[in-house]
Amino acid sequence: MAEEKAMERYPVISSKGEIVAWIVSGGDFTALYNREGKLEKLVLWMDSEHGVNVIEYYDEKTRTLRVGDVVVTVWRHIDDVPWPPVYTIGSVDEYVEWLAEKLLNEGIKPGKVVVNYSGGKDSLAALYVLAEAGRKIGLEVYAAYVYVWPLEPKYSARFAECSARKLGVEILCLETDRDFMASRLKNAGLPYRGVRWCTYQKLKPLKKKRKEFKPDYVAQGERLLEAWKRFKRLYHMSRTPRILTGSMIRPVYPLTLLDIAKIVRRTGLIHPDYLLGYPRVACLMCPYRALHEFPPNWLKHLPDPGLVEEVLKITYRLRGYADKGIPYQDYLEQHLWRYNVEEAATLYRAKKMLPKNLEEVKVDVVEDMYRSLWLNPLPRAPVIGVEKSIEILGGYAKPHFDKLAAIAGGAESWSTQKSG
Repeated sequence: MAEEKAMERYPVISSKGEIVAWIVSGGDFTALYNREGKLEKLVLWMDSEHGVNVIEYYDEKTRTLRVGDVVVTVWRHIDDVPWPPVYTIGSVDEYVEWLAEKLLNEGIKPGKVVVNYSGGKDSLAALYVLAEAGRKIGLEVYAAYVYVWPLEPKYSARFAECSARKLGVEILCLETDRDFMASRLKNAGLPYRGVRWCTYQKLKPLKKKRKEFKPDYVAQGERLLEAWKRFKRLYHMSRTPRILTGSMIRPVYPLTLLDIAKIVRRTGLIHPDYLLGYPRVACLMCPYRALHEFPPNWLKHLPDPGLVEEVLKITYRLRGYADKGIPYQDYLEQHLWRYNVEEAATLYRAKKMLPKNLEEVKVDVVEDMYRSLWLNPLPRAPVIGVEKSIEILGGYAKPHFDKLAAIAGGAESWSTQKSG
């Protein structure tokens, strides 16, 4: 599953290797920014292939969409992370050398490391640099992948297994309990935003394997700027990069998305979802997928389409979408099972109230923008260096997060927390 609802902006890169715009998606929205970071279009997806530009209905101060008497809290869909167009690292080889030396200086000992692996860009970059650095300092690096049946396409499992092996890493292939998943889905319906019980089921086989395997360390592909909650935690951990904390290794946490793209492209192992124009690797039935990330004929990609189709009908009845005036076909086409019934009804009403003459945005345009990070030449950009990365990147992003926290109700005054 996608780990958090937030995601950083993607750079849109031209065929000449220039950043010409920025893009970010979440829920039923995609935001398009110019190269300076000014919002130019806000796309509301009417289904997975067609959207409309609703910027004239958007209040940027409150980050809400107002259509008649309907108010949609856009920040619940997109609480994106702006970041400066820079690299932290000059070259991948230099970073591997730095990482090996850094881990030694932080007191790491030879032993077994298990990397939580999905095949997505961050976990793949983490696996690669840690495997390369580990060979220099006596670490045995393994990948652990959990297949979330029946919500994940099999091609993701195949990619995870093949990519790890091509990196010279042994992979531990695990799976959620099929009987439990089928029973829970039929009784509780599909996971939805805010209630992702599937995540806990994914962790169970991982925890069980760790007890059996007894690794000395566990590694994750967390990054500072990847999401709001992650930023709060990692930024206050230390103002200088701290890769090893106890038995946890975070080998890519000071890196930018440009760095990650550089590493992943170095391996030649790019997940099929990125090449399809999706911004994240996640279960096909992850409620945090943006609406445009659902491919045509999406059911056929799942291992048991009949079960999922049955569960979709159960979910529709259990949560009472029909009681809110949402026809079953619209519920399916807009993947409204991703939301609780009140949120789904609000979105549905807003879409119905929009005029028919709004500027249309087709999905292939957006997919090309996301694909550009993986297919076009990477841009020339300043290299800030690893040691200063937390201070520079954190200092840039923190005011944006503070503003978002204020809009969201100031859930906490996290800016007053002390750093390590």
